[in-house]
Amino acid sequence: MGESAAAVSERLAALAPTRDARSAVANAADSVYLTLREAIVDGQLEPGDSLIEWHVARQFGTSRTPVREALLRLEAEGLAFRVPRRGLVVRQISEHEIFEVYAVRISLETLAAREAASEAMPSDISQLRWVNQRLAEAIKQSDFASVPVLTNEFHQTLASAAHNTMLLRFIVQAQDWTRRVGTPTVALPGRRAAAVREHAKLIDAIAAHDADTAERLAREHMTTGREFQLAAFRKSARR
Repeated sequence: MGESAAAVSERLAALAPTRDARSAVANAADSVYLTLREAIVDGQLEPGDSLIEWHVARQFGTSRTPVREALLRLEAEGLAFRVPRRGLVVRQISEHEIFEVYAVRISLETLAAREAASEAMPSDISQLRWVNQRLAEAIKQSDFASVPVLTNEFHQTLASAAHNTMLLRFIVQAQDWTRRVGTPTVALPGRRAAAVREHAKLIDAIAAHDADTAERLAREHMTTGREFQLAAFRKSARR
């Protein structure tokens, strides 16, 4: 839960090149916000890390005004909160929030599966199979860095197959919250191969235009993922 000021400084300094690259295509406040947000979601900045305005500005080599705006956006989004005498710090996601985000994800994913069963074109089905095959290969090759990326890509491809832009946007946002827990469920022992098989059955139901079966399989898949996620979170909390 957070470390010394020196450790936080090192983490922020490591993010500076990313912020610099983003500043070439975004304004100062957006580049700071996007860099910090991604670092929080991916765990590069840890729960409890202090985000002091002048400190971030110095590490990023920018003025305090864009940093102030970026920090306010992170606070409004619930990724950071204010602590007396410490200022803004990265917030730890709670077990209750895991239940909340999965309640949302289950609703979104089942809707995506149902709509995909009605709306998906042959090219969408092919794309789903291709992404799932890449996921299976990554697991087989123990390329666990690619596993969470491909898992998220699969679910985004599912939303794309539903041809619902708003649904895709909400699923991506929910994935960001899930990523904050720090342990992708499909990367957990006992979950890897099973997740690929579940994806394959879901694709078959969508290809058969069986909306009821697709919805049921999506719900079962996400519910199982929630239980694995909760188990990993509780194990981590006990350390």
